[in-house]
Amino acid sequence: MRRSREDFLRRLHAACPYHVDLIPPPNGFSQATEDAIYEFIDARIGAMDMYGEVQDGLAFIRYCFLREEDANEFRARFAGIGKIINFPRAANG
Repeated sequence: MRRSREDFLRRLHAACPYHVDLIPPPNGFSQATEDAIYEFIDARIGAMDMYGEVQDGLAFIRYCFLREEDANEFRARFAGIGKIINFPRAANG
């Protein structure tokens, strides 16, 4: 099981090398925020992906983008809704 996750992450990061790590607020996102995020990523289906991760004791969502400008736009648009932090990718991912 661990190997398949590592393979998935390796392929994902090769295909979508630009990432934004977003730590949700303690009570989660509002419905309006959820809708805005999904609208943003829905417009980029095939050019982005996402997954959950825990590093340094913090749970976050990693949004991975094919294009750097999409990652920068996501970061700028959603920086106020949760904590944006960029953890390094694991050596195997």
